[in-house]
Amino acid sequence: MVQDEEDDLAAEEENKLINEDVDWNSMQDYTFASVGDDKMLMIWDTRASPEPVTKIQAHDREILAVAYSPARDYLLLTGSADNTIILHDLRSPAKKLHTFEAHTDEVLHLAWSPHNPTIFASASSDRRVNIWDLSQIGVEQSPDDQEDGPPELMFVHGGHTARPTDFCWAPGEGENWTASSTSEDNIVMVWQPTMRVWAGDEVKVDSKELEDGDAMEGVESTTEVNVASSSAADAPQTEQGVQ
Repeated sequence: MVQDEEDDLAAEEENKLINEDVDWNSMQDYTFASVGDDKMLMIWDTRASPEPVTKIQAHDREILAVAYSPARDYLLLTGSADNTIILHDLRSPAKKLHTFEAHTDEVLHLAWSPHNPTIFASASSDRRVNIWDLSQIGVEQSPDDQEDGPPELMFVHGGHTARPTDFCWAPGEGENWTASSTSEDNIVMVWQPTMRVWAGDEVKVDSKELEDGDAMEGVESTTEVNVASSSAADAPQTEQGVQ
């Protein structure tokens, strides 16, 4: 009876720490990761004991998001209330491969692109959805480019006026850069960066566009839907916005 009471107390103490997110490894159907307010990243194996097989203190504050790479079973991202995203190599779990820094508030959600193994997106309480490219880590920048953020920061979607609640990539072929995001003000946005952002030198830009300073910024096509209303006046609208 005493032992049962001790077990109950231990379980009660454990439950005080909130689990914030969980993600299965798509390349290993017996492995998943969980993160929470205890700042820990835990890797679980359903074939093993009910205890985590790996346990890492990954951040200095609560961890709110976790996402396995769909292309490499040992790569994993975590996002935290410390405003950072960390790339982990689970073959050397104690070593942090890279820290992504650009958000100014807690990182709420992470999503790898289903079309490009080096691309992922992050949503934050700073009302931004950032798109990142792992292949650009360490690339040399000009002083002007450095002012815009690190080289791996590819694009910033700043269309939301409230905190984003979720984000996802369009899975269809030909929709490689189409995304959807929602926010606490009941707005759903379907958007994509301009081709100039992701195609680089492959895109031919008209000389007239070069004369317009805004034309070379992160222009995107955005469809906005207010999910709180179903009236005809609230039908989806397409607009052009500059990041």
